[in-house]
Amino acid sequence: MSVSKETLRAMTQDFGLIELSDEELEEVLPDVEFQVAILKKIRALALSRVPPARQLRPGEDGEIK
Repeated sequence: MSVSKETLRAMTQDFGLIELSDEELEEVLPDVEFQVAILKKIRALALSRVPPARQLRPGEDGEIK
């Protein structure tokens, strides 16, 4: 998926981020497109049989729960 400068500019405005010049948008655009490509690969993984992760944390007594 290609991300245009206009789309990236709209995203920064929608999320209330700083405004970027055309030159700045050109500079970050390859990184944004790379991240989008990575997300597509992650979404394509067949994870329906993978059990959910469990986070372990120490209790008040220091024991892992």
